[in-house]
Amino acid sequence: MAALESTRFYCQQDGTIPICKNLTHMQSPCPPRSLVVFFGVYAGIINNQSFSRFVRLNALQAVLLSVILILPGLLESVFLQSPPRGTALQIYIQLSNAIWLFTSVCVAYGIGASLAGRVAQLPFVSSAAEAQVR
Repeated sequence: MAALESTRFYCQQDGTIPICKNLTHMQSPCPPRSLVVFFGVYAGIINNQSFSRFVRLNALQAVLLSVILILPGLLESVFLQSPPRGTALQIYIQLSNAIWLFTSVCVAYGIGASLAGRVAQLPFVSSAAEAQVR
């Protein structure tokens, strides 16, 4: 959910991808929704021993990736008091697109690794997830 914030510029630049239209409509100013999903996944999947370790580890990696994606939004709220213009706007758009690309690559890599029966080894995320999953 946190990555949807960075889709706004990418989808405006490349409106030919059909998923962009659906993603921009999923954005909502409802922060509790992300919190409910976070606690639901954490309590319902990660701490549930009836799920396999593979499923719990992948769920925890998704949660950790979501937490990491909150940081750009926090930095934006702290440092951007007014809308950027000119070169600052171009840098802001490029950074937003880079976040969206990073998230898309992580999701695609995670799906591919899961289909192959392996755990996706994302830097920093997988080591933290390994330490948390019992």
